[in-house]
Amino acid sequence: MRVAYLASQYPAVSHTFILREVQAVRALGVEVETFSIRRCQPVPALGPDGTDECARTRYLVPVRPLSYLAALVWALFTRPGRLIRTGVRGVPWNLAR
Repeated sequence: MRVAYLASQYPAVSHTFILREVQAVRALGVEVETFSIRRCQPVPALGPDGTDECARTRYLVPVRPLSYLAALVWALFTRPGRLIRTGVRGVPWNLAR
């Protein structure tokens, strides 16, 4: 089983409960992916666990252009129908004239 956690900033001192929960879920053998909107700043209060989590976490902002392009190419080759439907639904057709 795979589980994803998304937080505004992870790990952070204000989110230590999430850090403990992620560690506990991993200890149960579940594969956990952590995502954070903003990049974390290593904080001594979090100790070595926080430093390890900073390295394991994927950050969404700022968007790296090559990552974005790779995701689009992946979607084009693995799920072309969904990609096209998403593009069509995303266009405000009443304003496209």
